[in-house]
Amino acid sequence: MANETEPAKLLLPYLQRADELQKQESLVAYYCRLCAMERRLKIPQNEPTKSTNSLRISLMKQLEKDKKSLQLGLDDHLHLEGFASNVYAKADKQDRAGRAGILQRHFM
Repeated sequence: MANETEPAKLLLPYLQRADELQKQESLVAYYCRLCAMERRLKIPQNEPTKSTNSLRISLMKQLEKDKKSLQLGLDDHLHLEGFASNVYAKADKQDRAGRAGILQRHFM
């Protein structure tokens, strides 16, 4: 049997980004959580554990709550693409300026 915390570890990066972005970019946070839910549903569960079930239920409740406060639309992907492009541009600018951060220090 797999470790019961393993599914949560796979979803953690998505959930952390959602929490970080909730105040400034609630639409992006919603889609981070939605991605986590989709990935959670793809995890094979021969014997569902209490933690994986509670994670699924918690995510569903949060998504429903967020959905009520957002105006979801067909053009949401444009907002997400713009957000991703801005993040990439900032990281690229730092990299070109020689301030890439921890990865640069470890590999240079």
